[in-house]
Amino acid sequence: MARFWSMAGIELSFTHSIASIYILCFTQLAATSFKILRFRFHYFEFPDKYFLHFFYDAKQLYFGSTYHILASIFAITILLFLILLPTLYLLLYRFKWFHKLLDCLHLRKQLLISLGDVFTGPYKNGTENTFDYRFFAGFYLLLRILIFF
Repeated sequence: MARFWSMAGIELSFTHSIASIYILCFTQLAATSFKILRFRFHYFEFPDKYFLHFFYDAKQLYFGSTYHILASIFAITILLFLILLPTLYLLLYRFKWFHKLLDCLHLRKQLLISLGDVFTGPYKNGTENTFDYRFFAGFYLLLRILIFF
């Protein structure tokens, strides 16, 4: 089996596996998190009085129960750490000041660098007279979020 992988040119590594899983789960994680945070207005007898309700269950008040609060905190955490931060990392990865910022924050770890290289690897490096297209990986993820809406 190892001979097949080497002949096919497929690299087996931890970072490639993590990157593949992230790309496959990105849209579904974002969609589920946004669905949890979605609300709608529910009007009662008085037209000037309305309440926010959970979109998929109109009987449940928005942030009315502890389960919805916990689910919302989990959804916000997913959106922040698994959707927004990696997308911004891939968008800003090509700038030198961003590398200096990561050095100052002691976040320039080898796994983070290799994940950035795996995501941006298929895109062309900029040379002296050409444009650097490595930010397209982050741009692609950002467009997937915008198209979702």
